[in-house]
Amino acid sequence: MAITLVLFNFVKTIYFSNNALGIKIIIYQNNYYIFGNVQNNAFIIKLNQYRTTIWSKAIYNISISDAIIRKDTIFLFSNYPFFSIIKVDNDGNLISSITYSSNEVFDKIFFSDVFGNLYLTSGNIILKLNYSGKIMFSKSLSNVDYCNGTNDFYLLCRYNFQDLVILKIDINGNILKSKSFGLYNSTFPIKLFRINERIYVFSQFTDISQKYFIFIASLDTSLNQVFWSKVYKTIDNVNLYVSSVEFVNGKFIISGNYFNDIFFISIDTLGNLLFSRKSKSIALEQNPKIFNNTILFYNQDSLSIFDFNLNDGSSCILDTILPLSIYNISTKPIQNVSIISSDYDYSIMNYPISGINFLVYENSYCKVSIFENEKFKNFKNLYNLDGSISNCSKNFRIYISKGRKVFKLK
Repeated sequence: MAITLVLFNFVKTIYFSNNALGIKIIIYQNNYYIFGNVQNNAFIIKLNQYRTTIWSKAIYNISISDAIIRKDTIFLFSNYPFFSIIKVDNDGNLISSITYSSNEVFDKIFFSDVFGNLYLTSGNIILKLNYSGKIMFSKSLSNVDYCNGTNDFYLLCRYNFQDLVILKIDINGNILKSKSFGLYNSTFPIKLFRINERIYVFSQFTDISQKYFIFIASLDTSLNQVFWSKVYKTIDNVNLYVSSVEFVNGKFIISGNYFNDIFFISIDTLGNLLFSRKSKSIALEQNPKIFNNTILFYNQDSLSIFDFNLNDGSSCILDTILPLSIYNISTKPIQNVSIISSDYDYSIMNYPISGINFLVYENSYCKVSIFENEKFKNFKNLYNLDGSISNCSKNFRIYISKGRKVFKLK
């Protein structure tokens, strides 16, 4: 009699009556906060550590682009119909809102200083807000767009619609240093990190075939030297659209879309590939977001979260290896460029914000992974099997006898 160990991985799926767009997931004090939009309404869903819903709230007539949690207060950043900052307590109750005379999409919160000030970017605009939402300064940068920053005042932007530029700014938004570099093909900025006196630049790269791949480079913090620069592309020459990059447990995790599936790639700080995986045969998965080892993605009228193994990327969803081709690539010489920072005025306007409870339909299910060489069909709702499985984290054995498979509790 052969014994095969079966691993069950937890997946939480939340269904909506209309198409949902997942924006972010934050784990705070062992609770999960999911943020997103349904049509032109924003929502927050709070789950406990067992992924059971505690509450869900809708905020009508706005769409959010980002969110943070500080001192038990949730800050929501809206870009529709105007730029607004909405504060909500940890029970989902509306505290306050401020709306500004702008429809800029401030979707990059790159720094929060010790005084509670927030620094945001939108295209070529830098905005500094205090804890109450008052604008401390707003600056417009010349010749750049798609800016994103680190937590110590470095910005990565697109320069003159093709190259990359790295800016160093001070606490008042003044430019201290600005240098351009890039490839001899079009590059599009994604994110920048400063780790152990190194700058790491992530961008989308378009080659002569007009396909989208991933370009990553490491520079010194004085922006004088490129230590290494590499391109990561699929061996079948299919587009890789990046939606999220995070630094977790000493490694970079890159997520995005490949065909109608999602992919996850991990590299170390030298650019070496640690793992690359993609989902298998689950169509229309969109824009996965990472928080620690938890993934959020949306699929038309539903959102799902699941965990994955940080060591090899394995999970019940990421069950297929994604073969990659990796090669070193030469960059353009680093050059000083002139970027002008000028004041950009905003005013506060009256725009009422209202929130209300709403209901979502939840489903939890498990997908089965069987070791050894035998393939076995995935099952859903195995926690209802004979009423004996209480959650999806239990291990099972399958006893094989005369061709029949019988589930037994371990």
